[in-house]
Amino acid sequence: MKTPTITKSNPQTDSEKLRTWTIQRFKDDLRTKKGYRLVSQFDITLNENDNPDTLYSQYEEKSTWMKLQKTYIEREHYFDRNNKFLERFDRPHYCSPSSESYWSM
Repeated sequence: MKTPTITKSNPQTDSEKLRTWTIQRFKDDLRTKKGYRLVSQFDITLNENDNPDTLYSQYEEKSTWMKLQKTYIEREHYFDRNNKFLERFDRPHYCSPSSESYWSM
């Protein structure tokens, strides 16, 4: 299995954004309401020929579990449905131009 080449950076172009993944590392914690807590989160940019599934073994730590997801998702503009844009997955809905609440402020 080939180890992916990883670059920790701030992507600028759309092609870099589409190759960016976010790794969230969680730990079980019964003191919280959900039963777990976020330990760390970071973004990585992969090369075009790399497989993101190999990241699990590379960033695995004892007593934690990980969630891997694409950092940028494609959304439609609220007023102009033909206009699509990329935004981070963790942006609150009310701060997104794809929502009505963003335009009603």
